[in-house]
Amino acid sequence: MKFSKVIVAAVLLLTTSVQACIRVHVVQNNHPLFGDGMRVQIWDNDDFYEVQGQGKRGASGDTHWGFQFGAGHYVELWRNGKEGFVALQNGWRADFHLINTDFDKNCVIDSDNGCRVYETIFESCLNDNFGNCGGYTCGLCGGNDCPR
Repeated sequence: MKFSKVIVAAVLLLTTSVQACIRVHVVQNNHPLFGDGMRVQIWDNDDFYEVQGQGKRGASGDTHWGFQFGAGHYVELWRNGKEGFVALQNGWRADFHLINTDFDKNCVIDSDNGCRVYETIFESCLNDNFGNCGGYTCGLCGGNDCPR
């Protein structure tokens, strides 16, 4: 009887973990004067974990941004936040799938001939495409309106 309880518990654990949907909302800001930054929000199913941000100088689409979240999720992103993966401490890893994206640019330095220097803002929603991810939506805040 004890053995069957262990089997049932193991099956429940496996089936519930397969149904998890890890998703992120990413905003990357490239500013020629103030530097570049990325802000990431992370959810696992209905649980919102936290927001983290980083700053770098001279970031490009090839720049890799790594975030270690307190709940044990490690997220690495590149291509301006449109590609990446999530990994857990137990060795599990999944590539993110791009769900939605947006792009804005703002003139930073104007001239008589038009804008000379732009700030760019990339916004993306990604998920690990597991189990119940189809039940979640990710609304974009619209680049310029996103917290940075």
